[in-house]
Amino acid sequence: MKPYSGDIKYDVLIEGEELEELKMCTGAMAESFGLDRRIEKYEGKRPIGLYRWDIECLVMAIE
Repeated sequence: MKPYSGDIKYDVLIEGEELEELKMCTGAMAESFGLDRRIEKYEGKRPIGLYRWDIECLVMAIE
């Protein structure tokens, strides 16, 4: 999914236990347009850029 000029990218720092829990939920992100691979590679050292649809996918995977 390509962002449009009006889409806002949010920089989020996820680290520690939250990151470990999120990585365990990546199997539920089958329709995530590559978000699952980005989360698997993410180390929690710098903020990760997420769009609205990425955040919605994370919330649905965690629930």
